[in-house]
This record gives sequence, structure tokens and C-alpha cells, in this order.
Amino acid sequence: MGTAKAKCLDGEACRVRVIHLDRVERALRETVSGKELDRLSSIFKVLSDPSRLKIVMALRKVEMCVCDLAAFLGLTESAISHQLRRFKDLALVKSRREGQVIYYSLDDEHVAELLNVGIAHVTESEDRGQKTEDRKQKSENRNQRSEIRRQKTEDRKLMTEG
Repeated sequence: MGTAKAKCLDGEACRVRVIHLDRVERALRETVSGKELDRLSSIFKVLSDPSRLKIVMALRKVEMCVCDLAAFLGLTESAISHQLRRFKDLALVKSRREGQVIYYSLDDEHVAELLNVGIAHVTESEDRGQKTEDRKQKSENRNQRSEIRRQKTEDRKLMTEG
């Protein structure tokens, strides 16, 4: 039997080709339907645009009308209305009428949870990245101090020899 090594890009590939059937079967059992997958994909797609994400983030804590959202984002009321229709089609926002004004809010707590989890993940990732930068800086500082001590030691040797 040969000992062929699999090529590995960025260390992400398996080094040994093994299929764990129990894990594959579990993934198959827990797979959502194609229809649910398409709907979820549509939700993430619509939330992938920063302007649309700002709209739903604004609606996380307070209901707002089209005029409020347009002023908040600096967009036209027409553009806001268009996005709100897309959100309603995906059950991300709901509306309620008060006289002649229509107020929009998130459709339910699940939408807010989705946003909150995303924010927590981004914040956690940023914190982790900052800790890595802090460790790198501390390491660089230690290396600089070591180099300074080494240089001072060499200077003392040269002075005593000379």
C-alpha cells in the first residue's frame, strides 16, 4: 500500500481520508428541508446588505415609520418602503397602523435573537483578535527589552576590554 500524502491548503484538509459514517448519518438526520434551506438562505441574503441590516438593527429596540427610517439612514422613503416589503415577505418585520402612520417593528423575538447572536459573535471575534494583537505586542516588547539587555551586556564587555 502506498503512502501518498494529500495536498493540504492552509492546513484545512484531512491528512487521512476517513469517512465517519455515524457523523454523516447524524448530519443527514438533522438536515433541514430544501424549502427551509432556501428560506433561510433568503433571510441571510437580505441581511447581508449593510443598509438593510441597519434597518433591522434600528427596529431591534424601537418601532419606526418609513419617514423615521429614511431620516435615520439618509435614504429615500421609497427605498425604505421597498426594503420593508422584502422584510415583510420574509417575516422579518411586521407593521401596525396608528391613524395615518404605519409603524414597523421586528416580526418576533427570533429575529432579534438572530441579530443579537450575530452581534455577540462579531464582538467576541473582535475581542479575540484584540487579545491576539495584545499578545503579539507584549512579545515584541519582551524581544526589544531582551535585545536592549543583550546590547548593554556587549557594551559593558567592550568597555572592560578597552
